[in-house]
Amino acid sequence: MISTLKARVLKSFEKGLKMELTERRKKILQIVVDEHITDIEPVSSQKVRDRHFQHLSPATIRSELAALEEMGYLDHPHTSAGKIPLPKAYRYYVSALMEKDRLSSDEIDYIQTHFSKNFTETEALVKSAAKVITDITNYAAVGVKHNESEQRIESIKLVSLSPTTVLLVIVTENSIIKDCILSIDAPLDELYVDTGAEILNRIFLGKTVTQAVQIGEESLLREFKSYRALFSNIIEVLKRYLEMESDKVYTEGASKVLSIPEFADIERAKNFFSIIDNKSKLLKLLKGPDSSGVEMTIKISPDDLDEAKDFSVVTANYIVGGKTVGSAGVIGPIRMEYGKVISVLDCIKNAILEILKKE
Repeated sequence: MISTLKARVLKSFEKGLKMELTERRKKILQIVVDEHITDIEPVSSQKVRDRHFQHLSPATIRSELAALEEMGYLDHPHTSAGKIPLPKAYRYYVSALMEKDRLSSDEIDYIQTHFSKNFTETEALVKSAAKVITDITNYAAVGVKHNESEQRIESIKLVSLSPTTVLLVIVTENSIIKDCILSIDAPLDELYVDTGAEILNRIFLGKTVTQAVQIGEESLLREFKSYRALFSNIIEVLKRYLEMESDKVYTEGASKVLSIPEFADIERAKNFFSIIDNKSKLLKLLKGPDSSGVEMTIKISPDDLDEAKDFSVVTANYIVGGKTVGSAGVIGPIRMEYGKVISVLDCIKNAILEILKKE
């Protein structure tokens, strides 16, 4: 009876050891992922041994690879073939094993030179980021300028140009969202215009554009009837801005995927282009429910879009004053050069934030 109990305890202990991700298994997993990223071929036990574990027997390496397969990190396409990493392996690799690449001096110079130009709009910065990313990584790149309707209003300026024309300037926390001339039917004197500006600033300061429109339509026009001619024009300007303002998406280098071996599969290529050509799908992948306020997100075989199960998405977010004003990243195969991609996105993100902070 005691010997049977001991046998069960020993068996349970051995099973626990087998399912443990030991330091040796982590190193083997890193080697398998690195090798598979480099040449896409299944990785044999002999190749693992030659890389780092010459002191171990081939049988021990095979046993460790079998354990990693049982744990869900690896698979084998054929009975006698080597191992290939599964998405679980890539996720662990990125979070704990990957080493970021050092960019070459030429790559750093290219990024710094490109972003040393004068940019006056976030939109132009995001478009440029996508172009630079695809040039250096050779993956498809996506840039997003995020919706600015939730920016808070810092001031509204009104300048009387003539009895029937007023210059309107609306300044938000990140930019001037509107600079236009209003034509008013009834003549207005300068005191009337100045007082109108004071009222608007008192009510709208710190409110988002969306909130300002709502307040204007619900109470402003009703409570300040003598200013209806002026205020109704300003509310219409804000409403038109909201109608026009949305996330803007830019793609670069989509055709480069055709040179990646994985995309020789017709279905996989069709899925990729169905995503890259669809703004809502791209935004779902790049933004996601958990990306707000996060500097970088990495999705490997994401489950929030069926067509994306064979892809990875790495996104850098440009955060100014706690708000994400734009983002850029890559969409490519799960077998992506993550160390290179993350280094490129980091370098570009830092260059762009320097520009945004100066504005």
